[in-house]
Amino acid sequence: MGKFTSLDVHEAENWHYRGEGAANVVLVYDGSNPALVGKVLRLRKTVRGADKLSHGALKTPVLTPEEQVLWAEWPRMIAAASSAELNHTYVRDVLRPLLTDTHVDPGTIVFVSGLFVEALNRNIAHRRPAWRMDSGSLTMSSGIGLLIDDHSIFTIPRDTVGNLPRTITVEMKPKWGFLPESPWIKEENAIKKTVSRFRMHQILKMKEGKIKGISKYCPLDLFSGTEEGILKALRDLFVTPQNNLRIFYNGEEVFGDFDGSTTSPEDARVPLENIIKEIVPFHEGGPVLAFQKLVAHLLFQSNILEKLQRVQKLDYLDIEGSIQAYEKFMDHIKRSTTGSEDVVPSTLETDSHPEQATYVNGISKLTFEECRKALRDYLISATAKDCGIMLALQPVEPETMSDISIPGTGVLEHSGRFYFHKIHFLDLDVKRLKKLPRYSQLDTDIVKAYRSCYLNDSV
Repeated sequence: MGKFTSLDVHEAENWHYRGEGAANVVLVYDGSNPALVGKVLRLRKTVRGADKLSHGALKTPVLTPEEQVLWAEWPRMIAAASSAELNHTYVRDVLRPLLTDTHVDPGTIVFVSGLFVEALNRNIAHRRPAWRMDSGSLTMSSGIGLLIDDHSIFTIPRDTVGNLPRTITVEMKPKWGFLPESPWIKEENAIKKTVSRFRMHQILKMKEGKIKGISKYCPLDLFSGTEEGILKALRDLFVTPQNNLRIFYNGEEVFGDFDGSTTSPEDARVPLENIIKEIVPFHEGGPVLAFQKLVAHLLFQSNILEKLQRVQKLDYLDIEGSIQAYEKFMDHIKRSTTGSEDVVPSTLETDSHPEQATYVNGISKLTFEECRKALRDYLISATAKDCGIMLALQPVEPETMSDISIPGTGVLEHSGRFYFHKIHFLDLDVKRLKKLPRYSQLDTDIVKAYRSCYLNDSV
């Protein structure tokens, strides 16, 4: 991977908490170092009770031997000695060709010292939600982080856009945007072919106490391929954002409903309206609707959702078929490793009628090589189903547009105004092979919860 840039421990006080997920914390830079201005830092968390032995320190591969067989066509993934290196390579070499260079930022690998991370842990502790603090802290073992452009802002000279920047940014978690059609789906689980995964998962989350109410949002609207469907999805997200929608103004969050926050979407809507009034012309329906229409129009014309859905649909077996492919794949690797038998193609039988099983070469059996490809495609799809999209807009005067050149940025005219805009994918982490049994169990739990609660009722 070459020599990494090192972050100075004295800069730790200039990195501020932006947010976090299950595996990573994201920090934004607020100092004067020109090399770091406009950057965010993504650091891996150490899950409490997990093995803290560093792959990076030992220079041993992160991927297991089975995963090295799975990703054999990408040797730089196999050589990765830390999670940050692995994800960086995965985004650059696997996902960027699928989702296009314009919308994918692999970032830059950087080295972080233990002292730097210790200082960060102290500085951001008061900003982190209590339940996130309980689940994990920043890792001090690998010493590797990922430096990425801050896609919630534009690095435009102030003299071209006025004294104050006015960037409004939408961060979304689109989730699963299609209904599966796999012939490997069992008859008792056929509900998956007619009800969105997101909608069914909401029922399980309610039963487990993870959410307070059912979201109005449906990913099938967002991925409908129509501007009207996208607008409906956005309007529903604004009513029930959960952790699927956040709005930023000049890099600061101004709208969202996260981690049990007591602020309701209705309360947050007032300051949001005041911000939008300064940016988006509006008539009937008010400023928020005008902004939603602007975002829907941009998402529609960008075709970014079509690109994402295409990658999501690499999951052509569904988890019910993929878990069988996983078992065959793991068994084949085990037998070939121990030398108990020659390396021969395994096959995967489907419970469906042969004429229905047309997804792989028109046959009802999968060879070992087809199992390997199907598993890889499933994991790539799983990344696409769980990633985020960040869309940033900034109004610009027509006479100054020719003076500004920013790679990956376009210009949109809408309702008589001009906007710089950019759209990027977020959270494109590689999904690990060992999680297949967990995905399979979650799928079972989701369908069971939905069937038990709403088999005879509409939601």
